[in-house]
Amino acid sequence: MNTRELNRRAREQWDAKAEFWDMLHGYDGNQFHKELISPAAERLLNIQTGEVVLDLACGNGVFSRRLAELGAAVIATDFSAALIERAKVRTASANVTYKVIDATDDRRCWDWAWGVSTRPCVIWRFKTSRTSAR
Repeated sequence: MNTRELNRRAREQWDAKAEFWDMLHGYDGNQFHKELISPAAERLLNIQTGEVVLDLACGNGVFSRRLAELGAAVIATDFSAALIERAKVRTASANVTYKVIDATDDRRCWDWAWGVSTRPCVIWRFKTSRTSAR
């Protein structure tokens, strides 16, 4: 099975479980996220007011909303259209823009890559230039 087929299947599975995931994490995350993940990521990122943040694989937008509360302008992406729709419903902040983008699709994702990525496995700061982000 090739990568494109694996991505398609994974996207279908996330779309199918979007409602469950949204109910599990709610507006501000589950206990694990609130007590362990978010505080550690917030300290590491040290978000400054007005900073632009790219949130890859944002799910239902829990951390995207938190970053906006901390003063960041957030571009939040996920490859699941169903999760993005749930994130939009939960988010009132004008400081979060949601986009359906597959982070493994180099052609689309890196055109948006500027600021800070927030996924625990890919937290890093990178420049706005496409070539410098590689």
